[in-house]
Amino acid sequence: MIVLHTVVTDTFNPGLKKREWNKITRENMRETAEEWHENIMPRHFLPGNKNRYPIEPRNPIYERFIKPKVGQGAGRTLALILSGESRRRAMHLYRVTATRSKAVVYMDMPAYFVRPKVGPRRDERGRLKTSRRQPDKAAELTHVNPQDKAHLVRFSHGRYAVALNEQKRTRESIG
Repeated sequence: MIVLHTVVTDTFNPGLKKREWNKITRENMRETAEEWHENIMPRHFLPGNKNRYPIEPRNPIYERFIKPKVGQGAGRTLALILSGESRRRAMHLYRVTATRSKAVVYMDMPAYFVRPKVGPRRDERGRLKTSRRQPDKAAELTHVNPQDKAHLVRFSHGRYAVALNEQKRTRESIG
């Protein structure tokens, strides 16, 4: 399971009741996390992602022999994809929770994303092989670059404006 944890500090809007403000803020956090998951996270799986996000170099043997042979479709060329299972699971097996101060996106990922295979193992011929390091795939997937952060801030501010105007119209129509 990969967790993207977002924390935003806000100031209370004195024109609203505290309960109303907390509800608006919680919804804004949830919608912003959904925006990240629907529009920004998939960019990590696109061509050119090595230029946008910090992706650790893979083992040269993996790049030259394993990826072209075992990779399916885009998995032959893209860094975060081999069979496509990680992309499918990241896109479809997720849950978003939010409070007024934070939003968390839980994604159910393959075990090798969270606990990479490091240490001795036997290859297909029975020879002992040792992996000393694996890239941090979870960090690569959840990285937010400055352009993405600016997009999320604009999105969040726009949602706040819409929610506050809606709340204001509701109050005017009632009272």
